[in-house]
Amino acid sequence: IEAARGRAVFHRAFDFLPHPLAALDELIELGFERVLTSGGATTAEAGTTHLAALVQHAGWQIEVLPAGRVRPHTVADLVRATRCDQVHAGPRRAVEDPTTAARPGLAAAMGP
Repeated sequence: IEAARGRAVFHRAFDFLPHPLAALDELIELGFERVLTSGGATTAEAGTTHLAALVQHAGWQIEVLPAGRVRPHTVADLVRATRCDQVHAGPRRAVEDPTTAARPGLAAAMGP
């Protein structure tokens, strides 16, 4: 957290923790800025109720960033239901990146 200068993000490992509200309190105490989560579900849409509870519990102390198959056709409902102002979305298809051509082995190792 110190190395990130207070801008640390806790990844979706959060979804595997047994007591999410207590874990959220601990992340706040440790100084994390944001937590990436699906609300403990397979998708953010399926975890909407838990995401909303996390957002409410967090107040303005830490940002809860919904993640997990957020799609254009579900994002508006997700934002409304959870009161989040941002979401995490990943690309759905691979796009060739010409900047990785110089080191194809490294690029392949970092792939999906």
